[in-house]
Amino acid sequence: MGDDDRRELAELRLRAYGPAADIADDPEALARLRALELARRPVPPAPPAPVAPPPPAGARRVAAPPRPPLPPAPRRRRGIRLGRRGLWAAWAASILVVGAASAAVTTAVYLARDAHDVTLQPLAEPRPTTPTTIFGLSGDIVAYDDFAGIQVLTAQPRDNVCIVVQARVNASSPEENAVNCAPEGLPVTVDLVVRRSYPDEVTERFPPGTTLRFTFDGGVVGVDIVEPDAAPGI
Repeated sequence: MGDDDRRELAELRLRAYGPAADIADDPEALARLRALELARRPVPPAPPAPVAPPPPAGARRVAAPPRPPLPPAPRRRRGIRLGRRGLWAAWAASILVVGAASAAVTTAVYLARDAHDVTLQPLAEPRPTTPTTIFGLSGDIVAYDDFAGIQVLTAQPRDNVCIVVQARVNASSPEENAVNCAPEGLPVTVDLVVRRSYPDEVTERFPPGTTLRFTFDGGVVGVDIVEPDAAPGI
């Protein structure tokens, strides 16, 4: 603080604390007094920095473990942008893969189906029957083992293979006959559902409503039997 400020401070203090004090009526002089008094106050020294106490005698100083290095920033992978033509190509490739997988599964399932409930072998000579008259079939007629009185025949008209199942010999009713054909080289399957009107030889062995599935896959005829959960009204 300079000499002028010291003289001014002394005069203001006399007006504030002297016997003829009048500074209370002079706000500017009172504000000046407070400013000069604040400027005269000594600045307190900064507190000393804390010092860690020394380790006790005989103590072993352990160094702080080093900080692990920061992991490297991940590299950004450049995205692959496909145009309209690229998207069509990707879609077509996915369809081919799915189709190939589906075909492989279908083939595996068919090849795994090598066992049936019953297998019927072909007879050396066909029985006297008239499938050609009933169904208009032609070609070689092959008969198979008797199956509870049910007659099973195959025929090969042109490039097809047909399987004929009859609930009785020379059955003429549509409810007692089942026939199906397929191109040569493919398995042929036909279902016959047992009815109450069938011969006793059939109904005594298979309750009405039983589905008999006959499959010809070359050489023999396989039979799969599916019994109903409840007796149907047929």
